[in-house]
Amino acid sequence: DLIATIYRYGGYRSEGQHAISALVEGGEPAFDAFLVARKQPPESDVHGRDLAETMIDVIGQFSKAIPNVVLDRFESGELEEFETYWALGNASGDRSVDVLISGLKSKDKFCRWAAADSLIRRKSTRATPALIEALKDRSSDVKFAVVSTMQKRKQLRRPEAIPALKRIVASKAVQKNSPGLHKAAEAVIKLIEREDRS
Repeated sequence: DLIATIYRYGGYRSEGQHAISALVEGGEPAFDAFLVARKQPPESDVHGRDLAETMIDVIGQFSKAIPNVVLDRFESGELEEFETYWALGNASGDRSVDVLISGLKSKDKFCRWAAADSLIRRKSTRATPALIEALKDRSSDVKFAVVSTMQKRKQLRRPEAIPALKRIVASKAVQKNSPGLHKAAEAVIKLIEREDRS
């Protein structure tokens, strides 16, 4: 049984990796069987965190193969927010980008971070305005994910981001608690200003 093998070995051993690949080849019926099995999971000797990462990996691989099915199950409440937002980094299509953009408004800061990270990994130009808006997020983790990517990716370095970046730089809380974010925001402002002049 592929699902039992995944639970037994997790996604870090070759047996588990092969089982995940074979399960994903089963498409929608296999995904639904996976969701049912999660309600009463088989025994596992895999550490809890590793098992959680394995579950996200399985959902991520299904997201790549059958993104609309995964989105349907998420919208019907069969999948958790965090794991789905993280897994959708592997998906394709506008619908999944829209779900991730909506995820930037989640009440949970970890879900917002997962949505931002997946949008960053997807490199979708449609997500650029939403990621710039995420610079105003309450969570330093969300802001840092965007700012650090802005350092590397010109697509995100837009003049309209400067006011939010300046608020980050001016924040006493950021200066004290997130000096890396403060320094990165200063660097991105300089990059945008330099690129805007050229």
